[in-house]
Order: sequence, then C-alpha cells, then structure tokens
Amino acid sequence: MRKAVFGRVAAAMVLGLAVTACGSSAKWKDGTFTGAAEGMHGDVEMSVTISGGKITKIDVVSQSETKGVSDAAFEQVPGKIMEKQGIEVDTVAGATISSKAIIGAVEEALGKAK
Repeated sequence: MRKAVFGRVAAAMVLGLAVTACGSSAKWKDGTFTGAAEGMHGDVEMSVTISGGKITKIDVVSQSETKGVSDAAFEQVPGKIMEKQGIEVDTVAGATISSKAIIGAVEEALGKAK
C-alpha cells in the first residue's frame, strides 16, 4: 500500500515538474488585452500586448489623472513592468495612486492573457 501511494506521489511530482518546465517559457497567450483599475480621479485603462508569451507593449487607453502629478507614473511604470515581465515593480514617489492604478490595470489585463 505504501509503495503504491509513494509511486503515485513520485509520478505526480515528476509530471508537475515537467508541466512547470514546459509552461515556463510562455506565461501568457499572445494578443492584446485590456484592464482597468481605479486611480485618483476615475478608472485608468491600460492595454497590454503579449507576443511570444512576453509583454511587448503597454499603452494607456484612457485615464483622468492629474497632469504633472501622474506623468512620471505613466512614463516609468509601464517600462518597469515590461523590463520585469511582471507587476512586482515599485510605485513612483508622488504618484503612488496613479502607479497602483497602472499596475492594477495591467494585472487585470494579464489575467485575461492566461
């Protein structure tokens, strides 16, 4: 009985490693996906393009954030996300809420790309 259980567990572990190894090259399916998150003055909508399973482009679809205050977030955060290939990036000082809205919108878009 123990051998049978151990054999199944070992087989499941090997299968899990194989699936992880095969799936690691493409996190997301190719296409363009949109997401939105609440900013300081309404929703921030972002478009994320995936090519070859990687984030290749992030665009602002719409936003109503305060010009001057949020500009740095829109200039810096999308590039950081593309560089990291994920949303685990720092916010921009002085534009924290806008930064979090950008990150949240991209996160929603990436969720649609899975």
